[in-house]
Amino acid sequence: MAETFNLDEEVIIGLKNNNNTKANKNKKLNNVEIKNNNIPSKNRKNQSSKGKNNNKKSRKKQKVDNKKIQKNKKVKKQKKELTPEQLRKRKRIYRILKILSIILILIVIILLTMFSPLFNIKEIQVTGNSQLSTDSIISLSQIQVGQNTYKIDDGKVQKRIKENAYIDEVKIVRHLPTTIEIQVQERVATFMLEYGNGYVYLNNQGYMLEISEEKIEVPIIQGAQVSDEQIKVGNRLPKEDLLKMEVVLKIVEAAKQVEIMNLLTKIDISDETDYKAMFDTEQKVTHLGDASNITNKLEFVKEIMEDKRGTPGEIFVNMNLNEKNPYFRSQV
Repeated sequence: MAETFNLDEEVIIGLKNNNNTKANKNKKLNNVEIKNNNIPSKNRKNQSSKGKNNNKKSRKKQKVDNKKIQKNKKVKKQKKELTPEQLRKRKRIYRILKILSIILILIVIILLTMFSPLFNIKEIQVTGNSQLSTDSIISLSQIQVGQNTYKIDDGKVQKRIKENAYIDEVKIVRHLPTTIEIQVQERVATFMLEYGNGYVYLNNQGYMLEISEEKIEVPIIQGAQVSDEQIKVGNRLPKEDLLKMEVVLKIVEAAKQVEIMNLLTKIDISDETDYKAMFDTEQKVTHLGDASNITNKLEFVKEIMEDKRGTPGEIFVNMNLNEKNPYFRSQV
């Protein structure tokens, strides 16, 4: 009886058993599925979330790196794009900033030095004064020994000193490190106004310098329009009197030229068409007329006074000297 072969159970040399290979593959797949099924669901989720987080972090890092690279590229481009003119401008700006910082440092050092005790005043000098004493001017200035010379306000010092009517101009000079010089220019009394039992001293500009009972050797101005209320030390004559003072100055200058100024005692300005000059020691009054030809008129006055010496009277030169001659009228 012939034997039958079961191909699934027998192994034939030279032939592969496909069924076995398939069975093995199935076993492996089954084992993997079993292993996966054996992993808890939480772990599987964590693993998946970790993977996602790692992916996000890597993407973010990549973006940051890309941005940095782009910035570096831009900076490099900007540096490369700077023109020679731009580079020169930058250098100039740096140079200016450097110079300004040095100047600022120097200013700070100078200020600290200026306000140190090194510049404290040890001596106060006054020059140009004759009417006022040195002590009175220093007192007016309110400058004191021991003060820092740079803490003194020149404008305020000048204003305080000029409160005195005799002071016309003031200048503060610093002789470093410790000496202050006060240079003054004084007004000089050249005329007087009669005022009650005393006199008001005036200078050439019509400033009232002092009210005193003492009579000084200067001409007296008569016929001024100034009122008693306006008479105050430091004030100036009113405008109408100042205009006439210009003629008075011409009279004085002419009197000096013809050498009779020492004889002139009074000038009457009440009538601008007929200014009068009085020579009390010669007992003569001169009618000068207006302000024209003052010097020529006073030359005639001098001749007549010498000719009529000792005879009181009036001299008339208030006319056109080309048409009429001056004359003398004796006092009756």
